[in-house]
Amino acid sequence: VTGVRRVLFRSFWSNDQYGIYAAPNSVFTGTAIGVSSNVLDGLFVNTRGNILLNYVVAYDNDADGLNLNNAVAGGYGTITINGTQGVNELSENGANGLSATSFNTITLNTVFSHDNDGSGAYLSNDYPLRTAGINLVDNTFSSNDDFGLEVYSRGAINWRYGGVSWNGYTAPSGTSGAFFDNRNAVSPASVSLSFVTISNNYNGSGLEILSRGAITLSDVDSYENQNGSGVYLYNVGGTAGVS
Repeated sequence: VTGVRRVLFRSFWSNDQYGIYAAPNSVFTGTAIGVSSNVLDGLFVNTRGNILLNYVVAYDNDADGLNLNNAVAGGYGTITINGTQGVNELSENGANGLSATSFNTITLNTVFSHDNDGSGAYLSNDYPLRTAGINLVDNTFSSNDDFGLEVYSRGAINWRYGGVSWNGYTAPSGTSGAFFDNRNAVSPASVSLSFVTISNNYNGSGLEILSRGAITLSDVDSYENQNGSGVYLYNVGGTAGVS
C-alpha cells in the first residue's frame, strides 16, 4: 500500500505476499503490530523519510521478519526501533529477523531476534560520504542460522547491554556471532561495546570488529565459541588503539 504513514495495533498474517508493504515516501510509524506466516517479508518499508517502530512482533515469515529501507534516492530519514511498549521479537523467519539499510542513523532498543534462518539482524548505513552511526541498547540475538548480528557503517558503532549466543550453527566457516565493520569510514570512527555477553557461537569468532577507529570493550564476556577466536579485533589502516 502506498501512502500509508502510520499503522497502530494491528496484526497481519498468512498473506500470499507481504504482511505489510508500505511505501509512504515520508515518515512511517508502526506501533504494537504483529506480522506472521506471510510468504514474503512480514513488514517491508521503503521510504525517503524516518522509519519508527515500537513493539513489533514478526515471526514465521518466509523472507525477512522486518525489511526496512530508506537508503533510496533522496533518502534523508533515520531508522529507529524502540521498546518502550514491549520487547520487539523477531523469530523463526525464513531469512533475517531484521534487515535495515539507511543513509542515516540506525538505532535498535530492546530487540530480541532468535531462531531465524538468516542473521538475527543485518544493519547497514555503509554508503560513500556518509558518516551517521549505529546505536544499539539492550538487544539479544540468539540461535540464528547465520550471524547473530551484522553491522556495516561509516560512522561510530555503539552497543550497550545485551548478548549474542548460539548463532551460526548451519552457517559456513568464518561466520561470527557478532560482526562489526566500519573500516570504510571517511575519517576514523570508533566501535564501543559495554555489558555484552558473547557465547556458544559456531563456525567463527564470537565477536569480530574491523575498524579504522578506536575499539573499546568494557565488561564484555566471550566464551565457548567454536571454530574461531572469542574476540577478533583489527584496526585497519588507522592509528587508533584497542582497549
